[in-house]
Amino acid sequence: MQSEEAKIRISSNLLREPQVLDNLCPTGGSIARNILIWASWKNTLRVQLNLPDFCARMGYDRRHLLRALTDDQKELMLAAGWPPEMLERRDKEGKLNIENGNSLIAYVLTLMFSRTLPFKHRSKNSRHLHFYNKVMIRELLVFEKRKKGTCIEFLVSEEVIGQARGAFQTIHLRDYLSLVNEKNGKADDAAQRLYMRLLWKRQYWDYLDREGKIEKGTNPSVDYYDELLAVAGLEKYAQASLAAHKLGKLLLRVSKLDSIKMTPNLKLNHATSCYEVSWRREKLPAAAQQDQPTEFPFAVVAPNKGAKPTEPLLTHSAFRGSKGEVATTTARSPAATPKQRVVATAPPKVNREKLLNEHADTSNSVQFLLSEKGQDAYASMPPEKYQQDVAAAKARLQQLTQQLEMR
Repeated sequence: MQSEEAKIRISSNLLREPQVLDNLCPTGGSIARNILIWASWKNTLRVQLNLPDFCARMGYDRRHLLRALTDDQKELMLAAGWPPEMLERRDKEGKLNIENGNSLIAYVLTLMFSRTLPFKHRSKNSRHLHFYNKVMIRELLVFEKRKKGTCIEFLVSEEVIGQARGAFQTIHLRDYLSLVNEKNGKADDAAQRLYMRLLWKRQYWDYLDREGKIEKGTNPSVDYYDELLAVAGLEKYAQASLAAHKLGKLLLRVSKLDSIKMTPNLKLNHATSCYEVSWRREKLPAAAQQDQPTEFPFAVVAPNKGAKPTEPLLTHSAFRGSKGEVATTTARSPAATPKQRVVATAPPKVNREKLLNEHADTSNSVQFLLSEKGQDAYASMPPEKYQQDVAAAKARLQQLTQQLEMR
């Protein structure tokens, strides 16, 4: 993300259904979405987020992300395991300290840590939709004020960010960030969600064309009106024609971007009294051609080498369910003040349960790579790239197996 020209490989689930993040809280969906984009750019399980840098890159006002929480929000934070002293807005000397746990960014991180994110999945030979639920953040390691601003470190969930299904697509940061509200200059959430959805569709249709998988007599460039309406958040309008008008304006605006380059045709089918959306795809500019993934998914990427062992601020001890309940957690030692960073004197013991989870994830990754779907995903890449990733996954799986046998 060195420049706005950055292309970031991201989970196709996040592109296909960006609106699921808005179920977290009314103002937290866009923040969570941008945190996941940031984590995808970092391409590592242990992610560091410097708040001033994050605000500058993603177009946020720092004061907005650090605004105080309501009593109900603070109760959720305490239930998730935050030490009470980290939710105080003033330090021991009585000075105002807004860069602490009593802030919107900390609240959104807590929701990402304690609630599951449901994605739809349609089995290969089934028309039924299945839901699988994953938390977005496994552990919150550090949340503290430093000389260069608030620093946040967390362990990202490889199932969500790394896309356990094995599919990656590319998001163009410049186009994504260009979608702002003309009146106030702030990010246009509805347009950004539609951009992610249309980007997924464009890349999927181009893939079908490239692989010759389009059935004769069918038009692949047809979209579902109801799904687009949900992505844009326009279901609230009782008048169908008004919702269609607003959606049409958004589609025209987003579809002109270089990474989309499609012309929408939104019309009312008088026979069915339903709206329909079809697209005419134009040739993408050379700079907008989609890149293929150059590294293996998160599930086999180790944490940053040389990172000091840190006692987690929040960590899961038992996750109870998949309906958004707050997880049972263990908190960092109450003796730690907001300005302290607890560092272990020796490397922490590796939890066997974590090893088992990583072993299962890596095993699934190996199975995916060796499957027909995995080979199709690498069809456009050099054969040696596929062989390298398979070898890396198998080596990591063998290493994890040996670690488990020693315990």
